[in-house]
Amino acid sequence: MKSILLGCLMTIIGILALLSVLTVVSKKMRAKEEFTALECAVESAVKNAMEQNSHVINSNEQFIDEFIKQLLLQIDDDSSIDIDIAAADYKKGLLSVSVKQSFKTPNGTPSSIEYQTTCLMEQIIPKSYYHIVFRDKDNNIYKEYYLKEGEKIIVPSAPLSDNEQFLYWRSDTIKHITDFGNATGDITYYPVYLRRDDPRL
Repeated sequence: MKSILLGCLMTIIGILALLSVLTVVSKKMRAKEEFTALECAVESAVKNAMEQNSHVINSNEQFIDEFIKQLLLQIDDDSSIDIDIAAADYKKGLLSVSVKQSFKTPNGTPSSIEYQTTCLMEQIIPKSYYHIVFRDKDNNIYKEYYLKEGEKIIVPSAPLSDNEQFLYWRSDTIKHITDFGNATGDITYYPVYLRRDDPRL
């Protein structure tokens, strides 16, 4: 009789031990899945922000806002996130972020995971993209963006200049550009002006 009870007790202990091990393994697997999901969300948000940066972003604030917007589109509404921007430079295409996601497990226990990454645009934007730059009369960057090879070059409105009339854009090799065409390489454009009181106007 004692041996039967002892056998039952050992069986129960074995089952409880197995359930405990399975619970630990399940938690680790779930934690790994949640970390992978956060990693994918952050990396995807960074990539999307980088791609937007190559076209329409003109400040670090816009760069950060675009990253946050892209991240929120991919994060579960039932969780909360804390975002720490360690570095952001839209001109260099640099973004270094730390994202902490807080949530409750299926049994209601609070939990959190954190993912950090630092990316450069040259790692995200393929080398087939070309750097298109428009400068102002003082040689400062007026507009810049990246285009894939063969994409149409987008010409911005001319930068204003006091007492001068904008005439046309030029490059290092072409004095008067009338057809900007498509992107075939890195290129910089410069504005050409004429004084408003110049009789040639």
